Amino acid sequence: AIKRYDNELYDFSEKIWNNQLYPEDILMMTNNNINSIYDADCNIVWTNNKRKHLNKLCNVHHSKKADKVMKVEYTGKPNKYNEDIILYKGVKLLCNITCKKIDIRKNETLIVDDFDDDNVFIGDKIIPINKLHNTFILGYAMTCYKAQGDTYDGLINIFETEKLMEDKRFLYTATTRTRSFKNVNFMG
Repeated sequence: AIKRYDNELYDFSEKIWNNQLYPEDILMMTNNNINSIYDADCNIVWTNNKRKHLNKLCNVHHSKKADKVMKVEYTGKPNKYNEDIILYKGVKLLCNITCKKIDIRKNETLIVDDFDDDNVFIGDKIIPINKLHNTFILGYAMTCYKAQGDTYDGLINIFETEKLMEDKRFLYTATTRTRSFKNVNFMG
C-alpha cells in the first residue's frame, strides 16, 4: 500500500485535528528563509493579496535568469485573481478554467515550454497571448482553498499561519498537501 504521507506528518495532522497544537508550537517551527519560496513545489496562503505578492516575487526572480522574457500586462477589470505575468521558458501557470478544446482543467499547474509574440506553447497546447489572462494565473502560490486535493512530493511553504489556525480544517489542509513532514515549512 502507498501511504498518503509519512508517520510524522500523520501525527502532526492528528494534533491539528484534535486541537492539540497551539500557535506557539507553530511559531517555534517558523522558517523565514525567503529564498525557499522560489523553489518550493507550492506556497500556500490564506489571502489572494498574499498569493499575488508571492507570485510576483517568484515570477520576477525566475525571469531574471531567463534568456527570453515578455511581460503580459493584465489590462482587464481589477479583481482578486489576475496579475501581470512575465513569460519565460519554465514559468509556472495555474489553469483558471477548464477547456476541452485545448485539454486543460481548472487548477492544473502547467509549465511554459516556449512563447512568441502571439502564442504560449505548453506541450502540444497553443494558447493565444491575448487569452493568457482568461486562461491562467501565476502558479507559484495558491490559497489553501485552491490547494485542496493537490499533493506535492517536495517542499511546501505555508504563509499566514495565524489566519489558517482560526479554522483547523484549513491548517490541516495546508499541512497535508505534501507527503512528508520534512517538506512542511511554516513561514509565519
